[in-house]
Formats: sequence, structure tokens, C-alpha cells
Amino acid sequence: MSRKRSLSLSAAALLLAAPLGLTGCGMLGDDSKNSEPATSSQADNGDKSDGGSSESRSPESSAPGESNDQAAGKPSKDEVKNGLKQYYQGQHIPGPAADKLAGCMVDEGYDRFSAKTLNAIKNGKPGEVDPADSQTFTQVSGTCASKSFNGSIPTDLPLPS
Repeated sequence: MSRKRSLSLSAAALLLAAPLGLTGCGMLGDDSKNSEPATSSQADNGDKSDGGSSESRSPESSAPGESNDQAAGKPSKDEVKNGLKQYYQGQHIPGPAADKLAGCMVDEGYDRFSAKTLNAIKNGKPGEVDPADSQTFTQVSGTCASKSFNGSIPTDLPLPS
């Protein structure tokens, strides 16, 4: 029991500290490699090729079965969850805890994160989240860490005097 509690506390500490440190890494990086490709060419091509008809103009209609989120460049929830789970397991968080935490992160944050952040998470690189999402990412991480570890994170520590 003591080993399990120690492991849980260590994992919780890592989870609370990692987002703060990792989101800061992306803020100082080169913005040229992080820029999104322009998407206006799709609309221009639709106007020229079919005389302005509305067919095939929107990215949502270009691929049957593709959701609006995927058309906007967002990976699926399962892809994000699997990438995050693999990242957590690489940080020595046990499989069931990594799965629970990754599931919470996706449930709580998927609709709030940009496509850039979701792709970074999917690729197992949470240090490359969009700087605009860093505060949200940190909040979601803290919320999910406390939910995933069933209150084993101390919240009533005395303040220094």
C-alpha cells in the first residue's frame, strides 16, 4: 500500500509540474515553424473550377465521413488520447493511471484546445502546445490530475508562516 501511495504521489507531482514547464518551452520557440498553412486557396479553387456552385467548396464536404473537427485539422479524440497515454507511460506513469488521465484530458480539453495543441499532444509532445492554449492546458492538467488520483494530491497543506 505504501508503494502504491508513493507512486501515486510521485505521478501526481509530475503531472502538476510537467504542464507548467512544458508549456513554457513552446513560448520561446521559433514561430516560423509553427505557422499554419493558408486555407483560403480551397475557397478560391472552388470559385474558379465550378462557376461558383456551393458543391465541394467547404472542407467538411470534401471527405465523406470526416467530422468538422478533423476537417479543421484536429486529430480524432482517440488519436489524442493514445498519444497522451503513450507520453504518460514514457514518464513512468502506470498504464491504468495513464489511460484514466489521458481520457480525462481529452474529455475536458478537446473542444477547448486548438488543432496545433491537439496535434502536439497526439504526437506525444505536450511541450509544443500552442502558447495561446498554455493556461487552459495547465488548468485541464490540474483538474484531471486531481480526478485521476482520487484526491491523493494534498490540497490542504499549511501555508508558510
